[in-house]
Amino acid sequence: MTHHVLIVEDESDLVDIIEAELELDFPSIKLTTAATVDDLQSVLERKSFQLIIADLTVPGSQITPVLDLIREVSSETPIMVFSGKVEEMADLDHPQVIDFIPKPFQPEKLLGSLKKFFDSDQLKLA
Repeated sequence: MTHHVLIVEDESDLVDIIEAELELDFPSIKLTTAATVDDLQSVLERKSFQLIIADLTVPGSQITPVLDLIREVSSETPIMVFSGKVEEMADLDHPQVIDFIPKPFQPEKLLGSLKKFFDSDQLKLA
């Protein structure tokens, strides 16, 4: 079974690292990326995802508007948030956010969070 995951991140080097790690450890994941709020809105209107991994400070955004946009278009999709603004994330209370990964992050932390998510959601990884 293919699992569709959206990565919202404007740093292309970081996206490349995430993609490489996920392709090795989670071959059943099909990734889609969005680098701006406009990209995010366009992608969410066309596709559905089992999980969204989002940096909430992509160009054209503020933290709450990104989450509000995701909630409007994809209200049931869980979100893993990563950000360098740890102090702002401490007060983040959003029903779709299932994990917070501070930047800079270790790939092992993201991989561990993904494994935990897919295991708890009873999705099988190929």
